Amino acid sequence: MSLRLITGPARSNVDELIIERLRQAARQGTTTLVVPTTSDVRLWSDELVRWRVLGVEVATFDSWIRRTWISQGDGRTIVGAAARTALVRFTLEDFPIQELARIGTSPGLLLLVADVAKRLPHDPCSEFREPEVRELAEVLRRYRRLLEARGYIEAAEATHLLAESPEWHEGHLFLTQFSDFEQVEEGLLIRLAEPGDVTIGLVWEPGRAAYAGAEGLVGRLSEIATETVRAQASSDVNPGLSQFWESVFETRELIPESGAVSFCEASYGGAEIALIARAVREHIDTGGTETSVAVVFREVADRAAEIAAAFESLGVECSVDVRVPFSATGFGRALLCGLDACAGRGAGTERLIAFLSSPFSGCDKDWVADSERSWRRRAASARDALEDAIRRAPAQASRTLRLLNELAREGVRTENVNKWQVLAGRMFSNRSRGKHEPLASADASAHKALLAAVGELAEIGQEWTESHLISALRSVEVSTGGPDSRGVLVTEAHRLRGRCFDVVVVGGLTSSEFSPEPRESLACMLLERLGVPKRVDERLQERTLFHTVITRANGALILARTALDENGEPLRASAFWDAALDVYRSPVDAACGIEPNEVTIRKEDSSGLTTLAPSRLHGTVSARLEATSNAPRPPSRGLLADDRVLRALETREEFSVSEVETYLSCPYKWFVERIIRPRRMDLRFDARERGSLAHRMLATFYARWQEMGFERVTPARLSDALELFEEVASESAAGHPALEAGGLSSRVAANEAVRWARTAIIDDTRLLPGFVPRSHEHVFGQREGVSVELEGVSLVGRIDRIDSGPAGAVVTDYKTSTDVSGRGSFETKGLLQAPLYAAVMSKSTGETVVGALYRSLSTREIRGVWVRGAIELGELGCDRDGVSAEEFAQEIERAVERLRVTVERMRSGGVAPTPGSESCRRCSVVAWCPERRS
Repeated sequence: MSLRLITGPARSNVDELIIERLRQAARQGTTTLVVPTTSDVRLWSDELVRWRVLGVEVATFDSWIRRTWISQGDGRTIVGAAARTALVRFTLEDFPIQELARIGTSPGLLLLVADVAKRLPHDPCSEFREPEVRELAEVLRRYRRLLEARGYIEAAEATHLLAESPEWHEGHLFLTQFSDFEQVEEGLLIRLAEPGDVTIGLVWEPGRAAYAGAEGLVGRLSEIATETVRAQASSDVNPGLSQFWESVFETRELIPESGAVSFCEASYGGAEIALIARAVREHIDTGGTETSVAVVFREVADRAAEIAAAFESLGVECSVDVRVPFSATGFGRALLCGLDACAGRGAGTERLIAFLSSPFSGCDKDWVADSERSWRRRAASARDALEDAIRRAPAQASRTLRLLNELAREGVRTENVNKWQVLAGRMFSNRSRGKHEPLASADASAHKALLAAVGELAEIGQEWTESHLISALRSVEVSTGGPDSRGVLVTEAHRLRGRCFDVVVVGGLTSSEFSPEPRESLACMLLERLGVPKRVDERLQERTLFHTVITRANGALILARTALDENGEPLRASAFWDAALDVYRSPVDAACGIEPNEVTIRKEDSSGLTTLAPSRLHGTVSARLEATSNAPRPPSRGLLADDRVLRALETREEFSVSEVETYLSCPYKWFVERIIRPRRMDLRFDARERGSLAHRMLATFYARWQEMGFERVTPARLSDALELFEEVASESAAGHPALEAGGLSSRVAANEAVRWARTAIIDDTRLLPGFVPRSHEHVFGQREGVSVELEGVSLVGRIDRIDSGPAGAVVTDYKTSTDVSGRGSFETKGLLQAPLYAAVMSKSTGETVVGALYRSLSTREIRGVWVRGAIELGELGCDRDGVSAEEFAQEIERAVERLRVTVERMRSGGVAPTPGSESCRRCSVVAWCPERRS
């Protein structure tokens, strides 16, 4: 056996030792270097040329397995992403699922099953207690039989079979920059070391907390290694940065601030990106170069365009290197819209206009605008508009659209692969060429992905509809990076392992994004149930990843985070942000949330809320855990005594409507939730998250519905509306950290939120006739430029929904509870939101408001107060809540007066508990309440 293990800390000479051994091995025979990502392949290929090491093949693990399987496998072909999704869909269509429907619906379920199928190395042959896992196992068995019948195999199974084969060896195999391997991958490497020569380079140092995630792997490999080499730390680094790296996550003496590490804290997400862009601009203005800067987030895809726009506004060129879904690229969006339009799905005319407006159609924008006006004047159907566009569009656009329409009818067959290639070529050639664009390479990748997907489906040997192609394309990811990348690098954390820069900016350091808190996906949980054990501790791996990223800086490291969410509520900092600050402050200061005196945190805080309770925004993870485990000390006689907090309350400019209502239900609950703000360490998809998901889906649905040119949902348009809603529901749930961490129970809860929102849209076809939904999630407050003051109190908040009609406006507050209250209970139950929202609307717009409603999403009941005769709610409303216009105005005036009195009490520091109130039944702080415990 020949297994060589090379280990060392970050910024050691591990890679140099790898390169030296690569040079020796390349002289002796076949040599392969395996690295984690395609970006690493490009970098290592260039590096080997620079070191004059020739004859080495550089590949990712997946591509190496595919190449090896071709020569050593049993003749089957490793299935690609597009073919996998199409075949999984074919399996699901042929299998009447029942239990799995509780987890999700297409396309979410389709992508979930495809993900599990990809990673399962063997047949699920055991018995399972959970009915949904039992059903999933049967689906996977049928899928694997279908694969085998068509001559395909999954990469995980191929890896497993290669590890069991005694007939072959790889020659010289090198792997570097990996943090861990799947069980089947590790087994293969150990198997190859028996007759061959395997060298593995790992970033690891004994006793270091930053590398604890690799302890298990290093221990297993060390037991069988024939040679273990310890790399040496590099001395050619900034001393301040070196001290910082060595101190993060360790119990050491405090280090002095050197200026090498700086912190940026922004008031909201957009401000964080702007702050990062300005910091990079300052570096360039002081003599730095764009290519010497890397901006890193844990997840980049959702904010890539915003980051690129921020840099462009400051005249800074950047390149975004990230994996994004096919549908997130300009080429992908255009193709999918065109296929929808030609197939007559959804709002066909709007999809057609979206395709024609894209740079891939070959149409002039003025022609598209004129055609759109003509179609709307004539009330042309989607099919009529499509035929008109084919007939009248400019020659190149007409040919493209005609071919797209033809292929939408034909689908994908072996005979028409050439037509798909022609279509892809025409669309891509239509794209205008101009200056360097940060995301332009994504379109080239999407073009290549389309051709690959069509080729995969054609090779299977059956006719696929265009909807099967669309499903397949939704599973494909493409890279936005490329060999021509220029300027500042914007990328994901795991893509920065092998590169160093003068300046590294790490953003998104909040607990929901870059954090050691576990974020187990539903696919991982299902794989465990199917007998594939989890070998990696995600928390330790995230810590290692963060430490690796911060060691990529040569001269300066900038850490950035957002302090407040879009509602002005504080966001919990990432534990990594706290760990970085702990390097410069004592444990006592950390536990109290005191910032180190030596460190300047560059802030942008437009709300002033961060000074209210600094401990909410800072402090170590252990301090936060202690805060959630121990009851806060009750204030003496129900009054706050701390002068700093009292001054902050007295001078506070704005209050949110929701916190005023919380105070009315119980002042002590408000004190704990809004001032102390303890946070639990784990992510849970609880009742609040379920309600937020339903709210978000409704807001997103109506925004897109109205972008498509519609106003309210009518019975005639209901089927189109529900089709659009299914797309919105799938997108809203995808990637939700708390939802992914919660497993099956969270999926069931999320499905309930989807059902609530879908039912609300159905009810909207007959509610409030004559009214049109004007706004969802309408935000007001000083930061939004909509300052509203009632009786000397400035308010900030978010109105769930506003409808406008002939009689005036109606404001609606969605509720997820099973009971909602009418006007007779406003004062007894401390309800203020709906009537105050009515007052805000009237004050800020001068518009007549005729309804302030509470609408239960779970029971569909609607209560509140409204002007009798002005609106109609049918059987979902209650006649007792209808009043005259004068009585409605009086109800609003009483709510405003209660607001004034309540805020005076809040500013005075009164936080006495109110035991016995109805809110105690579901109170989130009942375990800490001194009255309840006594």
